[in-house]
Amino acid sequence: MVTSESVNLDDIVPVLYQERSYSTPLRTKAFHKLIYFIHKELSAEPEIESNIGLFWYKYGTCARTSQSPLLEVVETGGGHEIKLNESGVSTDLSTSAEWTVRDVVTGVLERYYERGLEGITDLQYEDAPYQLQRNYRQLDKRIGSIKSSGDVNTTEFDRVGFRRLLNDFVQVYPTEAFPEHENELYHCYSILSERIDNPEATIGHLERVLDTFWSLFCVDLAESTATNTSSMSVLSDLGIDEPHEAKEELREQIHEYDEDYLTVKETSEVADEAAEAVMVSRLRAD
Repeated sequence: MVTSESVNLDDIVPVLYQERSYSTPLRTKAFHKLIYFIHKELSAEPEIESNIGLFWYKYGTCARTSQSPLLEVVETGGGHEIKLNESGVSTDLSTSAEWTVRDVVTGVLERYYERGLEGITDLQYEDAPYQLQRNYRQLDKRIGSIKSSGDVNTTEFDRVGFRRLLNDFVQVYPTEAFPEHENELYHCYSILSERIDNPEATIGHLERVLDTFWSLFCVDLAESTATNTSSMSVLSDLGIDEPHEAKEELREQIHEYDEDYLTVKETSEVADEAAEAVMVSRLRAD
């Protein structure tokens, strides 16, 4: 019987920074995705037991970094970077395990250099637990493309194409796994449909509504996909002390996007069913 050696994040980080071809700090997005693939490949090694804490969130997987004394998150003008503290220069792994880790890290880095951040992100999303996540990524890419050729206030974009991607997103919502957000999904679809039909609505308007729903959904997504860690630890990493309150605030924000919400405080079950029927008919029509 092969005895597995336990490997955690603090065992990986020194090797990752030693094997990198660049001395500059890693962008947080790149760091989290590299750790995901390192964990995935180490999990396939019979002599290694990878205990890296991971969870899926808004734009892919996240590694639990808050408890690591080796890492420091630094805010920069363009986002955040992750630096290795001076103390994190060695590992306590056995020689055999360290060589296995080093080989895996080197291979993952080579793939990153070859494909770039977008390429490995696309590859990561092939492993996403829900099709909804892959469809959201397509929406997010479209928004990014529109903003790169104009700005957040542009009204000039392919609204038919955007609606098609939105429909694809709504149609694959995993109701059985996350029934509690279905009403907000329909509500957001209605709001977004109205904005798409309004020639004065900007891509920024659409992005804000969509991002609010995605933030709401991903609180529960993060908890449910926690690996080698607890849901409470995941929430702590996200800075969420009271998940119920956080989700209620996001729900209220969705309601505030709807101009009619302030005049309609209550909706009957009949009206709810009618709204759902309208949503379904729109999806089929498009």
